[in-house]
Amino acid sequence: MAIQPISSANLRNNNISFGIRKETRENKTGFLKASTIAVPLSTLIALSPLNISQADAKNKVFGDVSPKIEMVDSYTEASSVSDVNQSENLKTYKQVELKGENGEKYVLFFKSRNMDGKIQEVRALVGNDNLSEEEIKRLDATDGYFQSVLFGEVRPVKMRIISDDNQEGPIITFNQVLMKKGKVDLGYNYSRGVSSEKIANYIKDFADGKIPGLINDGAIVNGELIDIKVSPGSFGNLQNGVNTDNAWKRVGKYAKQDFGTLMLETDISAGYGNYTLRAYNKDENSDDFEVVTVQKEGEGEFEVAKLEANKIHFSDYASIGTVDLGFVDLYKAYTKKTKVARIVDGILFNTLVEVMNDTRFNSAYNLEKNKAEMGFVGKGVIYNIEK
Repeated sequence: MAIQPISSANLRNNNISFGIRKETRENKTGFLKASTIAVPLSTLIALSPLNISQADAKNKVFGDVSPKIEMVDSYTEASSVSDVNQSENLKTYKQVELKGENGEKYVLFFKSRNMDGKIQEVRALVGNDNLSEEEIKRLDATDGYFQSVLFGEVRPVKMRIISDDNQEGPIITFNQVLMKKGKVDLGYNYSRGVSSEKIANYIKDFADGKIPGLINDGAIVNGELIDIKVSPGSFGNLQNGVNTDNAWKRVGKYAKQDFGTLMLETDISAGYGNYTLRAYNKDENSDDFEVVTVQKEGEGEFEVAKLEANKIHFSDYASIGTVDLGFVDLYKAYTKKTKVARIVDGILFNTLVEVMNDTRFNSAYNLEKNKAEMGFVGKGVIYNIEK
């Protein structure tokens, strides 16, 4: 993943008071703010949009001042670079040892025809911490613990997350490093990637001429941007393509639903729009509420079905990284609570988590925690990996 350092961001939830409608204060954040912002996958790890811990103070959304959450960028430089004996038969000019997210070890060999710093080939030995120096030199090793691969291309990936209301939300970006074209594939002309964060960063810097003493002389091609659209899946994951069915929005906008007796309401400015939140009572106890609804400005009102706190891990031959995403599930109107639409908005999600801490909250919805393993292959194809 190509990590560009960004300034630390503060996520402030609005000081909101249910019961009295008041002017909306703009909720500003340095990330997940607009569809034009591309967030590196590793930055989403460091700047998680989810805040699902139970706070000591109650009734935050109903008027108490929300705490400020400090967001800290995370960027780790590559490991040591060392010269290799120039008498090496393989003409390895330099080697770099890196470790991936899961502790796997990668040894990158930069090979030069004339040992002049101009690199015509980059190989990687993928293995574990138990490799000896002799084993590292065995580039033909294929015993399952380590193997040699020849890199050929690095390309940027932009993954746009589109909610079921067709709102473009957070954009995940990373660099994918591909094996030499035609060397290894899945049988479907899909080049395989080895896109560990540190490998991807280092190879991208090498291809762009940012590594002192190493000149990219045809070893790595800078590939074209892979720009894909994905949408929330049904099991805490993501899926290819976008849901274009908007009938549920039209029904919800023009057909009034009975949610119970209105108790409280407030306006908030979330990451991707302005919303009105309402709390309804549906039993004989008027001191609490059993239903919470969300209404985006200019659209219909929908009951919150549940919240999904999803930890999604992406990988190809290597671990690409993990991202935390919060889905707000809304019941579609007049479906007898059998169908939901999923909205991806970190600020809206966090606000609804805080509503759960209110002393008047009476099981209006629940918070579900999910983990998903997603593979990434081909020209932007993701797939679910069964555990």
